[in-house]
Amino acid sequence: MRDGNFEIFKKALCIHLIQLLGIWASGFTKTTRFVAVAILFFMSFSYGFSICGVLLLFGLKGIWMSLLLFGLQGVTLLFLGIMVGEHSLRYGLKGHEVYGATYRQLVVFCIAGALLISLVDAYIQPMVRSLF
Repeated sequence: MRDGNFEIFKKALCIHLIQLLGIWASGFTKTTRFVAVAILFFMSFSYGFSICGVLLLFGLKGIWMSLLLFGLQGVTLLFLGIMVGEHSLRYGLKGHEVYGATYRQLVVFCIAGALLISLVDAYIQPMVRSLF
């Protein structure tokens, strides 16, 4: 089971890093700002669609399942995505002279957030799933 959890961790980390760093990197030029909005929309839509499906499939029990399975990491990931998107827009408007150091520090925050969310996905979620 440990190898399976580590594989889930690696895949989740890659997905979350691609999403967050994709939003971060889209702030470098004005033409790629739409990419950040598209990534953030995709993240929101996929979590919303998953929660809706669980609610329709399981009814009242689905509320608790959605909250436990998607709630914590979904809200955290969307919060990070919105925060990184806001900083990437601010970086695009203010430029690298004024906002460059803060924007570079945001990468560390993205990596730490993706690590934490991936750890929850890989090691805590299997325990929660066994409750249902």
